[in-house]
Amino acid sequence: MSGKDIATWKLYYIKFLEDQDRIGLKNFLIVLLCVLVGILTTYLIHNPYGSYVPIILIAIFEWYRSYPRSKRSYYGLCRLLLFISIISLWNVFILTLIIQSIASLLGYHHIVINKIQHLFPYALMFTTFARNKHDMNLNDKRRYIIHLLYDIPAFLVVIGFKLLNNPLNSLCSQITTCCYLGCLPVPADVETLNNIGIKYVINMCAEYNGPRKTYKKYNIKQFHLPTVDSTAPSLKTIEKAIKFLKEAYTNDEKIFVHCKTGMARSATIVLCHLVANEKMSPENALKLLKEKRPEVSTSIITYGTVKQFFTSLKNNKTQ
Repeated sequence: MSGKDIATWKLYYIKFLEDQDRIGLKNFLIVLLCVLVGILTTYLIHNPYGSYVPIILIAIFEWYRSYPRSKRSYYGLCRLLLFISIISLWNVFILTLIIQSIASLLGYHHIVINKIQHLFPYALMFTTFARNKHDMNLNDKRRYIIHLLYDIPAFLVVIGFKLLNNPLNSLCSQITTCCYLGCLPVPADVETLNNIGIKYVINMCAEYNGPRKTYKKYNIKQFHLPTVDSTAPSLKTIEKAIKFLKEAYTNDEKIFVHCKTGMARSATIVLCHLVANEKMSPENALKLLKEKRPEVSTSIITYGTVKQFFTSLKNNKTQ
């Protein structure tokens, strides 16, 4: 690489770090604003459930902004709102139980928390807002908060919607001839994957090991890259996944990439695959993902590790 290329890379990296700081601060301020608006709404309408208004409005905005017009449906909106409602109710139940248990152990048997219960769902948002700023590896203690407050209800909701057999949140969506993207498969789904012709699987779930015994029965090779939900895959994880995808791509075999919902972690890997192996631009790759699986999060293209991966591809080309 020439001296000019090195200087350009250094400038880009400095800008990248500055962008990450801005994204982290922006996410934090959005969550803080939601809490303040929630408190104000609760006070004005004299109802604690008013705190959910900001979350609902953001969900509606994201649904309208992110879903392609041709794929935008009220089923998708209802699914999103139900998803949020169930997770919020679960957060209230779990955090209330924890606080009451701790209070009882300390001898406080008449603690009143009804007035703050409606703010509990924001605990999950505060835990995850930094996902674009810091990687959350498997040794990070925050992962257990995610598992407790999010993974259990989300797992049940995903399974429920999958049983409805609607294209939204379906088991898998075909992105290219050989590449499929989807949500977590249970043992009963492996036969369906086998009938499609899937021979390789990338499992991005830190919370789910996959139906390994059933995969062996159908001679399907799984590559497990555990990544905590609500966080971006690390650069090392992306590179490992792309190498595995290239193996399937070279052998002309079909591969299925999944996380829990097929919206972010697995979509990040497929996005990078389309750019690295299919030679698409990041923008066109994201557009294709949204057309094939509308629930894919548009924010994946802004992840710090994704930008680093794209930069490394450019650097390799110039060498």
